[in-house]
Amino acid sequence: MAASQKPKKKRSKVPEELQGLAKEISEVDVSSKDSIVEIGVRLEKAWTAMRVAGVDNAMLNLLKDSLKVLQNLYQDKLRDAQAVWSAVQQSVQAAEDSLAGETGGVDEVLKAVEKLKRLMEDASPIPLPPLDEGASESLDALSSIENVASQMMVLDPSEDDGLISLREELIKITGMPDVTAEAVERVKEALSSIEMILQGRADDPHLVVEQVTDYLGQAAQAQESPGTAVASPAASKPPAESASKPQGTPKAKIPPAPVPSVTPETQSMIEFPAPAVMGADVDEELLSEYIVESLDHISNAESALLELESNPEDRDQIDVVFRAYHTIKGTSGFLGFDRIQKLAHLAENMLDRAREGHIKIRGGYADLCLRSCDSLRTMLQELRGVKPGQNLKIPEDLVELLAILSDPEKAGYGEQASAAEPLRVGDILVARDSTSRRKIESLEKSKGEKKLGAAAVEQGVVKPTQVVDAIRTQKQLQQGGEQSASIEGSIRVGTNRLDSLINMVGELVIAQSMVAQDPEVIQTASPRLQRSVSHAGKIIRELQDLTMSLRMVPLKGVFQKMNRLVRDLARKSGKQVQFITEGEETEIDRNMVESLNDPFVHMIRNSVDHGVETPEQRRARGKDPTGTVLLKAYHAAGNVVIVLQDDGNGLNRERIYSKAVEKGVIESGREMSDADVYNLIFAPGFSTAEKITDVSGRGVGMDVVKRNIERLRGRVEVSSVAGEGTTFHVRLPLTMAITDAMILRVGQSRYLLPTVSIEQSFQPEPSSISTVTGRGEMVMLRGELLPMFRLHELFSIEDAVREPHEGLLIVIEGDGRRCALMVDELLGQQQVVIKSLGRGMASVPGISGGAILGDGRVGLILDAIGLLQLAEGRVESADLVLA
Repeated sequence: MAASQKPKKKRSKVPEELQGLAKEISEVDVSSKDSIVEIGVRLEKAWTAMRVAGVDNAMLNLLKDSLKVLQNLYQDKLRDAQAVWSAVQQSVQAAEDSLAGETGGVDEVLKAVEKLKRLMEDASPIPLPPLDEGASESLDALSSIENVASQMMVLDPSEDDGLISLREELIKITGMPDVTAEAVERVKEALSSIEMILQGRADDPHLVVEQVTDYLGQAAQAQESPGTAVASPAASKPPAESASKPQGTPKAKIPPAPVPSVTPETQSMIEFPAPAVMGADVDEELLSEYIVESLDHISNAESALLELESNPEDRDQIDVVFRAYHTIKGTSGFLGFDRIQKLAHLAENMLDRAREGHIKIRGGYADLCLRSCDSLRTMLQELRGVKPGQNLKIPEDLVELLAILSDPEKAGYGEQASAAEPLRVGDILVARDSTSRRKIESLEKSKGEKKLGAAAVEQGVVKPTQVVDAIRTQKQLQQGGEQSASIEGSIRVGTNRLDSLINMVGELVIAQSMVAQDPEVIQTASPRLQRSVSHAGKIIRELQDLTMSLRMVPLKGVFQKMNRLVRDLARKSGKQVQFITEGEETEIDRNMVESLNDPFVHMIRNSVDHGVETPEQRRARGKDPTGTVLLKAYHAAGNVVIVLQDDGNGLNRERIYSKAVEKGVIESGREMSDADVYNLIFAPGFSTAEKITDVSGRGVGMDVVKRNIERLRGRVEVSSVAGEGTTFHVRLPLTMAITDAMILRVGQSRYLLPTVSIEQSFQPEPSSISTVTGRGEMVMLRGELLPMFRLHELFSIEDAVREPHEGLLIVIEGDGRRCALMVDELLGQQQVVIKSLGRGMASVPGISGGAILGDGRVGLILDAIGLLQLAEGRVESADLVLA
C-alpha cells in the first residue's frame, strides 16, 4: 500500500510505545545519565511508531524536541535536571492525553511546547523554528536527512509501512532546493537499498538497513560541507545489492574497485586539533561495559581475520569483522572517543569494499586490519583507570595508520597472497607424532599416483584411524572449522563477585568438613543425623565442583593469540609456517590463563625463529618448504597438558653442552642424559644463538618460562630429535584454588602432599636401605636405586619415627626427578581449599600453601620440587612444626 493511500490512525488511539511512558518518566532518577539513555530510546521508538501511524507533525515535533532537551541534558548543557525531566514528563503526558482525545489535551500540548522551547533557548543561542502543522516541511535538507537517519537506526526492516514512509521522505529530500548534488547521489543509493528490502531481494535486511544509515550519514556530511568529496563504498552500485547477491557471483560482473584518495574530508579524519582527554561527563559503569564489549568485538574480529586468510571468500567472517568495526565506531562516537571512532570508521570502509567483492582480506589488507585491531585494543585498554579530565594515551603510529587506511593501495598494501602453502596430511601426521618426517618424505617420493594417506596405511607406517583424523583436521583448517549449531546463553558477572562466591563456597566446604569430623557427630547414635550430614556433604561437594567450573575458561583465547604471533613472526623472518591447534576448548582456571601468555610467547618465538628453518634450508634437507608448529592441549591425570611442537632443526646436544661448560653452568666431562642436557636451556641467560635478533635464539627467556610455569605449580619438559624438531610438554593443575592431597603425619605434625606428585608408597625392608658415598641414603625399589630423604630431618621435627622400616616411604616426582620421602603415616586423602600463607611465609622452601583440615587445624601443603631442592641442599632448611 502506498503511503498516500494509507489511512491515518485516529487520534483516539495511543500507540503502545507511548502508553505508560509519562508515569515511567515521573519515577526516574533525575541525576542518572542511564535514565536519559533509557527514556531516550523509548521516546525514539514512540516517535517512529507515531510517524508510521500518520500522527500530525505538531505531535511528532513535541516528542522530537523532548529528545533534544534530553540530549542537551546528557551533554551537560542544561543545569536544572529537575526542570528538564518535569518538562519531558509534561510533554509525554500531553501527547498521551491528546491522542486519547481527552478534553484539554491540545492546550496541554501547547503549554508543553512552550516549556520545551524555553529550555532549548537556554541551552542554545539558535532559536527553535515554530512548531506548527508544517514544521517538518520547513526543515532544511540537512535536518531532514538527519531525521530520516535517526529513524532508520531504530526501524525494524520487517515493517513495510515504516520503510514506505521513509522512502517518501527521501524522495521529498531529493527535490528540496537547498540539497547538494553529492547528497542527492547518496540519498538515491539509500533509496535503492530500501527498494531492495521492499521487493524481498535482500538476503540480510538488517545489514541493508545499516548500509542505508551509512549512506544517509554520508549524505548529511556532503550536505554540511558542500563541494567536499565523500568516499562511497561503491560508486556504481549500492552495497546493499552486492550484499544480497549469492556468493557464487562471477568476478567479471563486479565493477573495478574504486581506489580511495586523500581528500580534504579524509585529511580531516587523520588530524586531531585537540589532545585526547577523558570527558568529565562519562559514566564509569557505561564506560566499563563499553570497554569489555568492544574488546570482545576485537577478539572476534581478529579470529575471523585469521580465518579469512585461508578462505577469503567466507562472507560470514567478513560480516563478523565489519560488524565489529561498525559497532565500535557507533558506540565510540556516542561516548566522544573520536580517535577510536575514526580508526574504526576507516577500517570499516576497507571491510565494506571486501563485502562488495572489490578486494579480498588477505595479504597486505589482512595486515592492515590486524594492525587496526591492535591499535583499537591498545586504546581501549588505556581507557581503564583514566579519570575525568586526564589525557588519554594514544599509539604513536595512529596518525600514520589512519593515513594508510585512507589510501591502502597508495601506501603499497594489496592482496599479496601469503607464501604459505596448504597443509598436507603428512604434515599433520608428523605434527601428531604418528610417524617421522623422514618416512613421510620418503613416501612422498615413492607413492606414485597414490594418495599419501593410502600409501602410508598400506606400508604400515600409520593406522587408518590416524589418517582419517588427519584428513578431518585438514578440512577443518581449509574451511575455518565447524561452527557450533547452538550457542549457549551467557551473562556477564564481575570477577570480584565470582571470586567472593568461590571463596565463600570454600569456607562452606571447610565448615562442613569440620562438622562431619566432629567427634560428637562421628560417635552419635542417630542414623538420621549421620544421613543428613552425609547428604549435606554430597550437596556441598557438588556445589564446590559447580563453582570451580565457573572459574574454568577454554584455552581458545591463548591459542588465538599464539596463532597471530606465529603469523607475524613467520612474515618477519621470511619463513613459511603452518600453525595447527588442537584442544582449544580444554578448560583451565581463569586465574592461570593470563600467566600462560608470557611463557608461550617465549617458546613460540624460539620455535619459529630458531627452530623452523627457512624454505631454502628445508628444501636442501628434503623437507617440505612449509614448516609446522603444533599447539595442542588435553586433560590427563587431573592435569592440563599443553604440547608445543615444531618440525625444525631440533636442539643441538653438543652445542648446548659445550655452551654450558663455557658459561660454567656444568663442569667439563660430566656425564648427562639427553633430557638433562636439553633442560640446560632453562638456565638464566643461556642461549646457543649464533646471532642476536629481536626474537633471538632458543634459550633466551626460557628461564622465565620455567619460573612462571613452576609458579603455577606446573612443570615443563623438553625433548628433541636433531634435524626433526623439538617438543615442549607443559603440565599444569586444573586450578590453583583446590587440590587433592594425601594427609601425612610426621611426629605430631601433619602435612598435605598433592596426589599429582605421588607415584606410590611402600614400607621398606631394612635390607633395602643403604648409604652411597657422595649421594646419601638410597633405597632399592624394584632394582632401581632412589635417593631417600627424611621429612623430619628437613623440617627439624623431634618426635618422629627414626627407622625407615617403621614408617612409610612415598615416591614423589618433581621437575623430572624422583625420590623417596620418609614419613610416619598416611592418614587419608582429602580435597582441600588452598590458602595463601601471606608474605611472611610465602618463600618458605618446600611449602606452597596451607589448608584448614577437618578438625580446624592448619596443614601445610608440600611442594615436591621445593622438597627436592631442599633435600639436595640448594636451599636452607626451615623449622616447620604445627601442633
